[in-house]
Formats: sequence, structure tokens, C-alpha cells
Amino acid sequence: KMRPVWELLASAGQKSLTVSILEQPWDHQCYDPYHSMIERRLNADGSWTYDYSLFDEYVEFGRSCGIGPDISCYTMCPWGYIVRYTGPDGKTVAVEAKPGTKVFDEFWGPFLKDFAAHLKEKGWFKDTYIAMDERSPEDVLYIANFVQKHAPGMRISMAGNRKPSDFKGIVIDSYSQSLGHVTA
Repeated sequence: KMRPVWELLASAGQKSLTVSILEQPWDHQCYDPYHSMIERRLNADGSWTYDYSLFDEYVEFGRSCGIGPDISCYTMCPWGYIVRYTGPDGKTVAVEAKPGTKVFDEFWGPFLKDFAAHLKEKGWFKDTYIAMDERSPEDVLYIANFVQKHAPGMRISMAGNRKPSDFKGIVIDSYSQSLGHVTA
């Protein structure tokens, strides 16, 4: 049932698939929890296991409808900074993971390395962006540097509510300015 709508989007020029790489990237601001398309499990030995099957199916479907090539992955900086995963006991764990904290580094570092390898295997790495919405220059700087450390070459995109000059010195590969912050 989605195919006709997605093909219409493609014919209108839709170039990016929006995917959620963690639970509730926008909290409930959109009145929908937006579940993660990637399952994360912390194993008893401290290692992580990732299931990309839903992510892969979603990207393949979108591309079969003509949407792409870009894949915008939301987000390493969710509203409220809350990240969720399945713990060794099978229960959901929710923790605050602000950029620059140990929790952030331990959650995102292993994921980025594994995710980059998966994307390269699928041939999607060059098309993928870690995407953020309306984040502070401090958060964006930390995340952009962190991404390059753990997944060199992965790109960053951002929808911003500040003037681009507020992000001077930060590599943002695709920046979409909110109209409310454009002046003549």
C-alpha cells in the first residue's frame, strides 16, 4: 500500500530516505514514537549485537520505489538525549547519553564501527548521513568529530534553526536551514 505514495514522492524528486537508528529520535514531538530500525543488544560480556534486517528492508523498499540515493539516519542526538537498548537480561534499558559523556561514547562508538562495516558491505556507505535536527553547535561539533573518529568518511546532515555561521569550523555535509531563521 505504501508503494504508490513512495513512487509519487520519488517522481516529485524525493532524494533521501529518513530512517530511525534509535528509539524515539524526536521523543514524542511528532506524536509518534518512531521505533528504531536497528535493534541493539548489550551482551553479558559487554559486547554489542546489532540487527539491521528492518533497516535493510526499509532502504531496499525505498530504493525500489525510486527514493534515494541518500539515507538520512536519525539520530545520534535525540531529543532528551535518551537512548534505549536490550540488556543482557532481555529487558529494555533507557539511559541519558549526552554528547561528550562516557555513556554516549560507549553506546555510539561500537555501533558506528559496526554500522559503517554493514553499510560498506551493502554498498550504501557513501550515501549515508548521520542526521540531526536543531542541535547546539557544541553537540554538533562533538558528534561530527566522534563520527569521523569511529566511522571515517561518514557524512553529517542537519536541519538547523540557527544561521549556518553558528557552525563555523564544523563539517556538515548537508545543511537545511529552517525558513523561520532566514532573513533577507
